[in-house]
Amino acid sequence: PVPPEVTACQVSLTKITNAGHINFATNNATLDADSFETLDRLAVAAKTCPGMRIAIEGHTDAEGSAEYNQRLSVRRARAVVAYLVKAGADRKQLEAVGYGLSRPAAPNDTEENMAKNRRIEFSVRQQ
Repeated sequence: PVPPEVTACQVSLTKITNAGHINFATNNATLDADSFETLDRLAVAAKTCPGMRIAIEGHTDAEGSAEYNQRLSVRRARAVVAYLVKAGADRKQLEAVGYGLSRPAAPNDTEENMAKNRRIEFSVRQQ
C-alpha cells in the first residue's frame, strides 16, 4: 500500500498543477512568466514532502519526430526542476523525466487536445 504521506504529497502537487499553468515557449524549454506563480506554489508544496522523491515528468504532443519530442520533454522537465530549486525546493528530492509523445493525455487530433498533451506532471514516491 502507498503510505498516506506519499498520497498527501501527490494530491497536493496535482491540485496545484491542475489549478495553475506550466507553459513553455513553442518548441522550447523556456518557461513562460505566467507559470511562475504555479511553480512557486509547487516549490512550497515540495518542501512539505520530506523523504519523498518527486519525479517531474515532461510530455509533448505528436508534432515533430519522436526523438525530438523526447529531448524536448527532458529539457522542459529539467527547466522545471531548475526553477523549483531556485524557489527553495530540495534538489536531492527532484528528478527530471521525459516521456516525449509516448504518454498522451488526449488524442493528437485537434489543437486543443495537442495542448493537453504538452504538459508537466508530478509523480511522488518514497526515497
